[in-house]
Amino acid sequence: MWVAGGEQDVAVSVGMWEDASSWGVLLADLARHIADAHAQQDDQVDPEDFLESIRSGMETELDGPGEDDIEGTVQ
Repeated sequence: MWVAGGEQDVAVSVGMWEDASSWGVLLADLARHIADAHAQQDDQVDPEDFLESIRSGMETELDGPGEDDIEGTVQ
């Protein structure tokens, strides 16, 4: 994942797992890594609070109308 021209770009190897719940594990691990990295950079950051904010943001985005158009191609 990276930002180019103010837009988020993502490259995903979709053939990794057939079980959709495995993608949930990947996303949870990624969220934990992000929270831990922020806590390492700033000792005022509680990684559990940061993780909860990530969870809240994800739930809001997933439950909402989805403002961003998701586009892409499988290669």
